[in-house]
Amino acid sequence: MQDIKSVYRPPMEEQTPILQVTMGCSHNACKFCGMYRNQPFSVLSDENIENQLIELSRSGPVVQKLFLTGGDALVLSIERLEWVAQRIKHHLPQFKELTSFSRIGNISSKSDQDLIKLKALGYNSFTIGVESGWDDVLKRMNKGQTSQDVIEQCQRLNQLGIDYNFSLVLGIAGNLLGYENASITAEVLNRTAPKRIDLAGLTVFQNSDLVNLVKEGHFIESKEYEMVEEMIVLVEKLNIHTIFDASHCTVPIRISGILPEDKPLLLEALKESLETLNEKRLRRRREKYMKLRR
Repeated sequence: MQDIKSVYRPPMEEQTPILQVTMGCSHNACKFCGMYRNQPFSVLSDENIENQLIELSRSGPVVQKLFLTGGDALVLSIERLEWVAQRIKHHLPQFKELTSFSRIGNISSKSDQDLIKLKALGYNSFTIGVESGWDDVLKRMNKGQTSQDVIEQCQRLNQLGIDYNFSLVLGIAGNLLGYENASITAEVLNRTAPKRIDLAGLTVFQNSDLVNLVKEGHFIESKEYEMVEEMIVLVEKLNIHTIFDASHCTVPIRISGILPEDKPLLLEALKESLETLNEKRLRRRREKYMKLRR
C-alpha cells in the first residue's frame, strides 16, 4: 500500500479512511505552501489503487466514506474519477461518500454534467483552499485563482447541490493588513455557501518560497494578536450560515462555533483573549511547530 505518512487532510476528516489516488499537488506553486514542494505531481497506477482498496476491504470496520488524496484529487479526468468510484464500489459495496481537496481550477475544468455525474457517484463534498478573498494577496501568493473565480465556481456547486468547505489562512496578507484582508474575504464568502470554514495561522516554513520574501524584507509576518484581530473582523462581517472552526494548532486562540448563532459568544471570547494574550509565548509555540514540520 502507498506510504501515506506525509498525506494531508482536513481536520474534520481526521477519522476518515484514506484512498490515495494522486501524489503531490497539480499546482504546487503557492508561495506560502511547502507541503508538496519536494513531491512531483503524479497519478497513481490502477494496481496501486486496487491494492489499497483490497487492504481497506480487509481492515475490519465497514467503510462508508473515503477521503481521496493528494493535494487536489479532483484534478483527475472525469473518466478517471468515475473508474475510481466504480472500483471503490466493487471492493467496498457499502460505501456512500467520497470527499477530497479541490482547487477552484479543478471545478472550473468540469462541466455541469461532469459534476452531476460525480455527485451521483458519491463525490459530494470538497474542501477548497480559498486562503483569502483579496485578489492582491492571491496574486502575491501565486494562488492561481481570483476572488471572482471562487464566487462563480462555488455558486455553480450551490446550484448543483454539492457541499464544499473552505480553508482560510490568517496572517496571509502580512503585518498590519489583517483588517483589510478579513473584510474583503468576508465579502467574498458572503456570496458563497461553504458548509464549513477552517482557519489556520500563516507559518513560514523553510521549504516554502515565502521564506525568501521574509528574509529579503518583502513580507513582514503578522503578530499573533493581529491574527486574533483578523478573526474578530471576519466573524463580525460574515453573515452566512456555516461552521466556523479555528481550532488548528497554528491559530493563536483556538475557538469554534456555528454562525450566525454563536457569533456573540465567539466575539466575546476573542475580544477577551486579547486582554491576556501573551505574544512571546504564542510566538514560541509557532516556532516549535515550525521545527516539528522540518
